Amino acid sequence: MLLRRSATTFGAVLGLLTGGALLAAPTQAAILIERTDDLFFSRPGNVEFAVAEGRAGVPGNGDWEVGIGNPSPGGGQAQFNWSGDTPFELAYDSGANELSFTLGSLSPMTFTPDLSSADAIAIRVRGESGNPNAARNGTVTLTDLTFNGHLLDGGTVASSDGVSVLAFSTTGLDSDWTLSGMASVLGGVRSSVAFQIKAGDFTVVPVPAALPLLATGLAALGYVRHRRRQNSATA
Repeated sequence: MLLRRSATTFGAVLGLLTGGALLAAPTQAAILIERTDDLFFSRPGNVEFAVAEGRAGVPGNGDWEVGIGNPSPGGGQAQFNWSGDTPFELAYDSGANELSFTLGSLSPMTFTPDLSSADAIAIRVRGESGNPNAARNGTVTLTDLTFNGHLLDGGTVASSDGVSVLAFSTTGLDSDWTLSGMASVLGGVRSSVAFQIKAGDFTVVPVPAALPLLATGLAALGYVRHRRRQNSATA
């Protein structure tokens, strides 16, 4: 059974297969876990400590479009008019024990979390299509996803119908870190189109479609180690 070490192993293997092109730091490799909202966030033992969120909201009526907290928007909320790709940054300052969320020209919203047991970040996006209430239909896209200066695998997660989750295990979430990217929320109403960035204690398991690649990578890793032992023996 693949547990939290999956992200580290998976990233290292993918880096081996692609010449390290995915991430400079394999321990920050991200795993796409599609349509597993309930399975992922309701999995026994998974705990959320902080959430930053952007959603369609209802512009102009006092509803909120951006929030932070646990749960969001318990730590703060703001109104925002979505228009194209918008830069965002979620950053943790360990000295001040402060998590700040900045979107576009909005002033940073802050929250004081306990991240001492956090070992993973999950990025959840939700879109909707085909709803008889056409106002609820829309698409959310996050691109250029970067963690501490390293582009996550593919750097993109999006949905126009249902939920997708991009997750990665990492250490040091109670130290300084930054996650940034570009966000686009098109259409929708309230939370029918939304994204959430969650820091917590999560078990990260690769999507089944990725397992054959993982197996191939492990075989390649074993071959490399075998050749190294052979070379050492003949040196």
